[in-house]
Amino acid sequence: MRFNDIHVHLYEKQTSSARELLKNMDKLGVEKVALLSWYGDDLRKQRENIERMASLVAVCPDRLYGMAWIEPRIKTPLDMLDWAVEKKGCRGFKMIPNHWYPYEERILRYGERMAQLDVPCLFHSGILYFKTFSSRFCRPVYYEDLLTIKNFRFALAHVSWPWTDECLALFGEFRCMRAQGCASAEMFIDLTPGTPPNYRRQVVERLITFGAEDFMLYGTDANFDGIMDSARIKRGDSSLFRQLKLGKNTIEKIARKNFDRFFKV
Repeated sequence: MRFNDIHVHLYEKQTSSARELLKNMDKLGVEKVALLSWYGDDLRKQRENIERMASLVAVCPDRLYGMAWIEPRIKTPLDMLDWAVEKKGCRGFKMIPNHWYPYEERILRYGERMAQLDVPCLFHSGILYFKTFSSRFCRPVYYEDLLTIKNFRFALAHVSWPWTDECLALFGEFRCMRAQGCASAEMFIDLTPGTPPNYRRQVVERLITFGAEDFMLYGTDANFDGIMDSARIKRGDSSLFRQLKLGKNTIEKIARKNFDRFFKV
C-alpha cells in the first residue's frame, strides 16, 4: 500500500534535490508528502525559507505539498499568508506554540485568514523537543477556541503525546459541535511520533475505537534529506495496522485518503 506523509521537514542545511526526494519516495511507497518550511528567527529568514521550500515543491506540485511555517512572535503579517498561498503555491501552514497560546485573539486571526484562503494548518501539540522550551503552551485543550473559526481545517501533530487522551477528548468535542450544527471547524489528528513504540498501539487502538478513522493522518517527522529514515516507522505502522486487524478501507483512509480530504484534493 502507498502512503501519504503529512509531516516532512525541510531543514535549513538540506542538500538533496526534489528529484532525489521523489526517487526515495518511490522506493518507500510514499505517494505524496507535506513539506514543511523551516523556522525563521525573523521575517526575512522566514520568507527565504518559504521561498526555498516553494522552489522544491514546484518541481512536482502533484506530489509535494508545501506548508509554510508561520511565527506570531516575529509578527508575521496576515498578508504573508496570502503571498505564501497565492504567489508561492503553498497548500497550508505549520505553527508551533512558541510562548503563545493557541486561544489568543491574535492567533485566531491567523486561523481565520487560513480558513478564508481555504487551506489547513498543522499545529504542533504535545511535548516539544525544541530549543524554545515551550511545551507548556502545546497542550491540546488550548486549541478548543479554534471551534469558533468558521470552516477552519487543522491537525494536531504527534497525537499530542503525552496528552493523548486529552487530544482524543478534544476531537470528540469538535465532532459533537459539528454534529449539533454549532461549529464548522474540522480537527484532524496527525499520527506522527510523538508516541514511543510502547504507547503507539494503545493510542492508535483508542483512536479507532473512538471513531476517529476519518480524521487520522499518517506522518513520520522525517526530514527532506533523510526521508529514508521513515522506512522504519512505515514498517512499524504497517505491522501495527495488521495486528489491530484494521480493515482495508480503514487503512486506506489513514494512509492516503484523509490526507487528500485535509487538503481538499
